Amino acid sequence: GHQSNDAQWEQNFQDLVVFKSQFGHTRVPQSYEKSLHKWVLNQRCRRRLLEEKGEGKAKGMTWARVEKLDAIDFSWSGKK
Repeated sequence: GHQSNDAQWEQNFQDLVVFKSQFGHTRVPQSYEKSLHKWVLNQRCRRRLLEEKGEGKAKGMTWARVEKLDAIDFSWSGKK
């Protein structure tokens, strides 16, 4: 349901915060943790969906989540 999706997102977000505190950026390589790497890629795709189609059609992505990711200086392009 809806709840577990939120909890799962929060868990990935916390994992990313830990990664960033260790490495100083949010570009998670596949070699670090495949699922987190994939999650990061998904956030980038879903932000584009959000911009094009709006909340409710962006596979769970919301502007609130974008703000949370922005707050930790998330790399939306995947470049430095």
